[in-house]
Formats: sequence, C-alpha cells, structure tokens
Amino acid sequence: MNRYIKLLALMGVLAAGLFALAGCSDKKDEPTPGPDPVEPVNTTVLVYMAASNSLGVQLNDSMDIKEMQRAARAGHLNGGRLLIYHAGYKTAQTLSEITADGKIRLIKEYGADGLTSVHAARMKQVLSDARAEAPSRNFGLVLWSHGDGWLQNGIDDKTLPGLDQAPEDGAAVLDVPSVAGWGMENSRKMKVSTLARTLEQSQPIDFVYFDCCYMASVEVAYEMRRATPVIVGSVIELPAEGMPYHKTLQHLFRTSWPDLEGAARETFSHFDAMFGEDRTCSMSVINTAAMRDLADVTRRVYERCNVYRPLTYEPQAFMTSGNCSFYDFADYVRALCDECAPELREEWDEAYAAAIPYFDTTPYLWSRVSLSRNNGLSTYIMSKSNNGFDRQYDTLEWYKDVASHFAI
Repeated sequence: MNRYIKLLALMGVLAAGLFALAGCSDKKDEPTPGPDPVEPVNTTVLVYMAASNSLGVQLNDSMDIKEMQRAARAGHLNGGRLLIYHAGYKTAQTLSEITADGKIRLIKEYGADGLTSVHAARMKQVLSDARAEAPSRNFGLVLWSHGDGWLQNGIDDKTLPGLDQAPEDGAAVLDVPSVAGWGMENSRKMKVSTLARTLEQSQPIDFVYFDCCYMASVEVAYEMRRATPVIVGSVIELPAEGMPYHKTLQHLFRTSWPDLEGAARETFSHFDAMFGEDRTCSMSVINTAAMRDLADVTRRVYERCNVYRPLTYEPQAFMTSGNCSFYDFADYVRALCDECAPELREEWDEAYAAAIPYFDTTPYLWSRVSLSRNNGLSTYIMSKSNNGFDRQYDTLEWYKDVASHFAI
C-alpha cells in the first residue's frame, strides 16, 4: 500500500509540473521565428554565364569576372547586388555573389540533377534562387555565352517534363541533340522561344542584356516582348572579350533606374576606340513594348508585297559567310515599301524609331563587311525555295504573326 501511495504522489507531482510549464507560456501555438528578412536593395543584376564552350576554354569568363570584381572595388555596384551563375569549362555550376569589396561569396552549387545551363529548368531554378538571395526593386539579367539569334535548332522542351520542374532523370537531357539557339554548354543550346517562355515565367525581369552575338533581331525581340521591357544586344558577331564590365556595371546600378543606353554606349565606345579588325561593334537598345505596333505595320507592308525581295535589292548582311541568316531589318522593309507600299513608309519609320531608341555601329564588321546600312535590328529574309522552313523559322511568333503574310 505504501508503494501505491508513493506512486500516486509522484504522478501528482509530475502532472503539476507539466501544468505549470503549460501555464507559464502564452506562445505555445506560435511558429518558431525564422531568419530576419533581407532588406531589398535598389538593383540586383544576375550575370548568367554559360561558358562550357570555346569562350570558357579561352578563359574569357574568368577575365570578365575579374572585370566585375574591379568594378565592385571601384564602388560601381552603388549599394546593389551582383550575382553570377557560372558554368565554366570543366568547372562546377555555381551561384555566387561579388561583394562590394570585390570578393566572391559562394551561394549554391548545382549539377547533381544532370541539367545543363541551357535547360529551362536550370535557368528557372537559378532565377528563383537569385531573387530569394538578393531581393530588389529592379532585377536585371545579363546572358553571357554564344548567341545565334532566332535560329530554332536548340533543345526541344516538348520532349522534356516541362518548364516548371526538372526531369526525374536529369541525365536524359544530355541525350537531346541541339545545334543552335541562345547560349552554349557542351554544344547544346536553348531555343529563343524556350528562353522567352522561361523568362515570362520568371517575372519581373526589368532588362535583358545579351552579352553575345546576333541577338538584336526583330524575331528575338518579338518573341521576348512579354519577357522584359528592354533588351540590349548586337546584330553582328561580337569580339570574344564581350562587354567591358569594369566600364558598364556603373550604368546598370544607377540609383534611380538602370541606364541601359549608357551601358550600350560604353560597350560600343570600348570597341570603337580600337584599330584595324578589332574595331568592330554594333549595339542596340530595344523597347519591346513597341514591338506590337512595329509588327502590325510590318505585316501590312508584307501583305502588299508579292515578292520576298525586290529584283535589284541587295540586302545589308551581318555575317561574313555567304550563307547569311541575319540582314538589316529597316533597310529591307524600306526597300519593300518603295516597291509595294510607299503609303506605309512614314508610319513604319515612326514605329521603328519607337522600338529602337538607341543604336550605334562601327563602319565595318571585322574590316571585311561594310555596315553602312546598319540600322540596329536584323531579320531573316525568306525566299520562294525556303519560305519559312529554314531552321524552324516557321515556329517563331514573328513568322506566324508577320512574315507569313506576304501576298505570295
């Protein structure tokens, strides 16, 4: 009996203690506090470097990262955040930050899923991680790699699980052939249509600066009109050195708003000051909000034309090879207006001026191709033998809404 009484007493003490613990706190239902939220800065810029290619072999990515560090130490970040996704030649895929003192701070490493940098799922993941790491009022994206404009022979995401998630078997992506598009990682590229959809699902993106070749085309700008309000790019092949980051970043981190025209001018001036073959550059700023009106009036011009190219017209080419995919858009449409629709010439010129607020060009491409009729935006010119089916041109929104409307 004594043992029974002692046991009851002990249980009573325990119960009282538990009651006292429960009663002394009025926060039992509150969640555990998480880390303090990061205060948004004015501007975050993500440089997305797909460099597992010839540019990485030549260490152009390393040289540009050093330029970024130099700019940071000079105070060019202006209180903003500079993040770099870097997939170099035989290096890991990483997301890092270049801090104000020019040091590199590792944030995250990728690659276990087998995805390449030019897969939509990887890009979406990196964009999401960058926003979470460095919240800001303005967000800009620099796309660093090779570029092939509108060419649509890149990875076909229809064969993959989609843009919202990585495939269960990430290594299977490596078996999908890819020849052309935006960016390059181990010979694989992203279609510009896939790039546009990926960025549309990763809003807001206040600007896209293409630090690569051929991306200032009307087809690219129209495809990306819902992805970003401003695009900076070039109609021609650019030197492997690319953007001089130690000069341009100060413009992207302006206090009020990123100065895209200032960055484009800085890049152009950098190469325009060179000599001989090295003096080659064309830079354009594209207002994508104006692309709808430009597409509308261009379609009306095409509807009046029963030829793809006037008989005596020689287009302004933007490539050194004979098999050219990029010609000057304004020069071409003005020739068509003279041939078929002179009444639309003034309206078309106004729409074009609204779409291209800035461009500049050196006199020549690699001292070999005159750029005297360069107006800052390229296009593909179809022919009767290949009316839109060259390299999946017919899959582009520009083809469907505009180029397919010739009266042929």
